[in-house]
Amino acid sequence: MIDLMQRLKTARNAGVPLVLITTPDPATLVERIRGAFNGNAPPIVQWDCVRAMLGVNRQGADLINMIVPPPEPGGFAPPPGATLTDAIDLILTRAPDKTILIVHNIQRFTDQSETVQAISNARDPFKSSGKMLILLAPAAKLPIEISNDVMALDDPLPTGPEIEATIDRETEAAGDVYTLEPLAPETRRASIDALIGLPAFTVEQSLAMCLTENHAVRSADLWERKRGALTQGLTMDDGTRSLATMGGLTQIKGFCHLMMKGENPPALFIRIDEIEKAMAGAGGDLSGVSTDQLGVLLSALEDNGWSGAILVGVPGSGKSELSKSLGASYGRRTLTLDLGAAKGSLVGQSEAQIRQMVKTIASMAGNKAFFLASCNKLETLPPELRRRFRAGIWFFDLPSAEEREAIWQVQLTAFGLPLDSPRPADEGWTGAEIRNACEWAKRLRVSPADAAPYIVPIAQSDPDSVDRLRRAAAGKWLSASYPGAYRMPTASTQTAAPARRYVGGPDGTT
Repeated sequence: MIDLMQRLKTARNAGVPLVLITTPDPATLVERIRGAFNGNAPPIVQWDCVRAMLGVNRQGADLINMIVPPPEPGGFAPPPGATLTDAIDLILTRAPDKTILIVHNIQRFTDQSETVQAISNARDPFKSSGKMLILLAPAAKLPIEISNDVMALDDPLPTGPEIEATIDRETEAAGDVYTLEPLAPETRRASIDALIGLPAFTVEQSLAMCLTENHAVRSADLWERKRGALTQGLTMDDGTRSLATMGGLTQIKGFCHLMMKGENPPALFIRIDEIEKAMAGAGGDLSGVSTDQLGVLLSALEDNGWSGAILVGVPGSGKSELSKSLGASYGRRTLTLDLGAAKGSLVGQSEAQIRQMVKTIASMAGNKAFFLASCNKLETLPPELRRRFRAGIWFFDLPSAEEREAIWQVQLTAFGLPLDSPRPADEGWTGAEIRNACEWAKRLRVSPADAAPYIVPIAQSDPDSVDRLRRAAAGKWLSASYPGAYRMPTASTQTAAPARRYVGGPDGTT
């Protein structure tokens, strides 16, 4: 892969006047740009909405002193270069050839017609004079007026070797204060895994804090800091669940086992709960945010070779529980991607956040991310999104009698209840309802059978939705419980038998 600075130098040598660099760490990037153009360097100037124009290198500072005189005492007029359009005009008209102007957070200004016009006006004069305007943003969609004129580059998150170099640098610096043992190879690898996917500054700070607190690098501490440092919309699951605590669903469990033991197994799992709600506005929302998220997700799945499975079924049938348990069962991390949390109120914020989420996932997993999207209404998902989930669409039905027996054993044990506890008539119950019965039996100090009157199974409260899902799945989607496509149950088992009702005391007398 060609280094970003090499790409930037190539663009400059080719006379490219306008460049957009998406970066999670603009301050560090500015320092890298300064270092890349050392020696016989041109003036490099940066602008932001608080500090206005500042020199990045000595030549840039000299230029600022020449073209931006200090404000007059008692003056109220803003100094030259205070606004972005003014700063571009100053570089355009008064700076020498080859000058570089770096603009921070351009995504905050692309909705202003004056800014867009100023950038457009600068294209040809900058090209003829060898000047360059570098626009920085965490992510940005440029207006159509300038999108074809600006060369887009990406500043990737630190790679494994770059993080390893940071680990060496920080541990060496900490060695002046603490007595540190040399890092064992396994500790080094674990630390890199814990830090990959974070910006360079965050990597450095996480290491510094862990060394300060523990006098040694512990990957568990780094993971905990990473949990709080992930970009908005991504959260890390606690990794405490396991497939061993789930009853039934033997077919999809078997598929996952073969996948994890097969060639090129996933390194990271990404959960998306109720994806149909997140994508409901795609193509119809006036802001275009949902449509943009869909486009970014489609491109990311395709470009990175990511795959996944769509989990459809009756609420409470184990879709979310499977997605939470799979990673921990095979020693992999699981992230939850919340597309709703990625939507921001400011212009460009939503677009920036979904792109940063994708960049984080790519940095952590490469091409080995696997998506698990739960869904209750598949018909609302765009067909092009369904096709990206190449591991298939799996249907989670109401559990069979054999599956319910396995679920009862798991849940009774989990809540410390006797395995021979009286149970209700459970035909049509989901795994979540069995869990609820055991939980309330524990809390109320009664048997699961006595807790049953406080639970109304979904097969009883909303049988039409269960029937619609079954008819939609029949012969089309994979069964999560048995081999092959899902088959409609016989007429005698399509609806649930009513649960036993108790009237009287907690001892179950009627």
